[in-house]
Amino acid sequence: MEFENIKPQPDTAQTAPAEPTVASSKKDMIRKHPYAFLLLCFFVPALIMFLLYLVRGLYPLGDESVLVLDLNGQYVYFYEALRNAVLGKESLLYSFSRALGGEFLGIYAYYLASPLSYLVVLFPEGMVLEALLVIFLLKTGLCGTTFGLYLHKTTKHPRPVMIVLFSTMYALCSYAVVQQHNSMWIDALIWLPLLTLSIEALIKERKYKLFVISLAMTVMSNFYIGYMVCIYVALYFFYYYFATSKNGENNTVGERAHFLRSLLRIGFSSLLAIGISAVIVFSAYYALTFGKNTFSDPDWSFILRYDLADLFVKLLPGAYDTVRPAGLPILYCGTLTLLLLPFYYLSKKISLREKVLATLLLGVFVASFIISPVDIVWHGFQKPNWLNYRYSFMVCFLLLVMAHKAMQAVTYIRSTYVLATGAMLSLAVMILSKFDYENFVLDGKYGFTAGKLDPLRTVAFTLIMVLIYCAVLFALRHAPSKASAKRVSVILAMVVCFEMFGNGVIQMSSLDYDVVYSTYSSYNNYISKARKAVDMVESMDSSFYRMEKTVHRKMNDSMALGMRGLSGSTSTLNKETIEFLQAMGYASKSHWSKYMGGNPVADSLLG
Repeated sequence: MEFENIKPQPDTAQTAPAEPTVASSKKDMIRKHPYAFLLLCFFVPALIMFLLYLVRGLYPLGDESVLVLDLNGQYVYFYEALRNAVLGKESLLYSFSRALGGEFLGIYAYYLASPLSYLVVLFPEGMVLEALLVIFLLKTGLCGTTFGLYLHKTTKHPRPVMIVLFSTMYALCSYAVVQQHNSMWIDALIWLPLLTLSIEALIKERKYKLFVISLAMTVMSNFYIGYMVCIYVALYFFYYYFATSKNGENNTVGERAHFLRSLLRIGFSSLLAIGISAVIVFSAYYALTFGKNTFSDPDWSFILRYDLADLFVKLLPGAYDTVRPAGLPILYCGTLTLLLLPFYYLSKKISLREKVLATLLLGVFVASFIISPVDIVWHGFQKPNWLNYRYSFMVCFLLLVMAHKAMQAVTYIRSTYVLATGAMLSLAVMILSKFDYENFVLDGKYGFTAGKLDPLRTVAFTLIMVLIYCAVLFALRHAPSKASAKRVSVILAMVVCFEMFGNGVIQMSSLDYDVVYSTYSSYNNYISKARKAVDMVESMDSSFYRMEKTVHRKMNDSMALGMRGLSGSTSTLNKETIEFLQAMGYASKSHWSKYMGGNPVADSLLG
C-alpha cells in the first residue's frame, strides 16, 4: 500500500520535555543548595520534640502543658508581663506587679532577654502556653542548625546525613530535653557551636566578628549561663590553639608571636562583646545587689561529690535521677556517641596532641563536676538551688564533636573492633546495673528501683541500641557501593531519631514524676477568671491602689494579671522588701512573698 513506507512521526506533544515550573525550579534550587541539609538539622529535632509533647497529651489532644517547675511558678508570668510591657500596658524598667513594686529590667535580663521571647507578643491574650511551645520548638531546631553548621564548616568532607544525625543528638540530648523549661538557658546551646567555630576562626584566620556577635548574644540572652560560657571560651581557646599547633606554634596566618597576638585578640574581642551586652549585664548586676549576692553561704570545703561510675551512668539513655539538690550532671547525648568515642582515640587521622588535650579538657569538666569548690565557681560563686551542673551541656557538645570525628574514620576500622567495643559497652552496663547509686532517688510510680539503674528504661534500652548500632555500623563498613552506603546512613539516622525520641519520652515522664507538669486548664482557666475580675475592678477606678487575691495559683499571679500586688517570687529577689513584708505580718521568706497573714491595718498602710 502507498502508506506502508511512511514512518510514524513522534508525538511531540508527549515526548517533548515539560517546561520546568517556577515551583519545581525553586525546589531543585533548595535541594541542590550546599546548605540545604541545615533545613533538616532544624526540622528533624523540632519535629521529634513536638511529637514528645503530643505523646504526653499536650493541649488540644489532652490537658497537658509545657509548664513544669520554675516555668510554672515564675517564668510564664514573666512572659505575660513582657507581653504587657511591649504592648504598652506595663514598663520594661519598673513593675508594680512584683512584691510592692520593683525594677523589672533585672527580671528581663535574667529570664527574658532571648530575642525569641518577643514572640509572645504575636499571640493573643490567653495563648501564652501556645507561644511558649513555639519558642521551645524553635530553640530546639536552632540548636540542631547551629551544630550542623559547625560540623559542616570544620569537616573536610562533610556528609549531610551524618551531620543531620549528630545535630539531632545535640538538639535532643537529655540536657536540652530536661532543662527546656529553663528556656533562657537553651540560648547558650544555640550559640555554643557558633562561638566555638568563631574561636577557631579567630586563631586560624584572625577573624573576630562572629566571635564578638556570638559571645555578646550569649551573654545578653542570659548573663548567668553567659558567665559559664566565658569560662568555656578561655578553656577552649587554649585547648584548640595547642591541639592544632605544630611545634608549639599555630602560625597558619604567617604572624609572628601568633600565640600572644591571638590571646590579646580574643581578650579584646571578649571585652568588646561584654561591652555590647553591658546594658543587660549592668541591669543584672544592679538587680543582684538587692540581695541575691548574699542569698546563700556556700560551703567551700574540699568535697568529692560522687564516684566516676555515677558519672558514666549519666551517659546512658533513660538515666534520670532528679532535678532536686541531689541531682547529677545531665550528660546523655546518644548511645552512638559512646560507641564511637573509642575510635576517636584509634583514628590515625587525629593527632596524638589533639587526643591528649581533648582528654585533658574533658578532665577539667569531670573535675569540676566532682570537686565541690570548683563547681561553685562555675555557678557564679553560689551553690545552685536545685538543677545542678548547669554547664554540663558543654560536655555533650565536646563528646559529640569527638564522636563525629571518629565517624569519619569508622569505615576504615575493622568490624571486629566495632563489635568488640559494643560487647565491652554492653558488659559495662550489665555490671553497673548491679550496683546501688545513692543519688538515684526515683522509685515507685514508674517502676524505678531505688538506688539502681532502671532495668527496662536504661539497661535494656542501652543494650538494644548497642546491638542495633553495631549491626548498622557493620553494614556501613561493608556497603558494596556509595549508593548502598547512603541508604545505610539514612537507616542509621532513623535509628538515632528513634533513640532520641525514646529517651525524650523517658526523660519527660521522669521529670513529670519528679516535679510534676501542670495541666493546661490549671493555668488558663485560673488566669482567665482572675483577669475578668481585675478588669472589672480597674474599669471602676483609675486611681493608684494595690490589689491582691485571697486565692493564689502561684506567687507571681499579679504579673500576668497586671495587678499592683505584693506577692512575688523571683531569683532576682529584693531582700529588703521581703524582710519588710515579713515584719508587716505577711508570709515572706527567702526569695518569695505572698498575700497571707495580713490584717486590715497593714493592708491600709500599703494602699
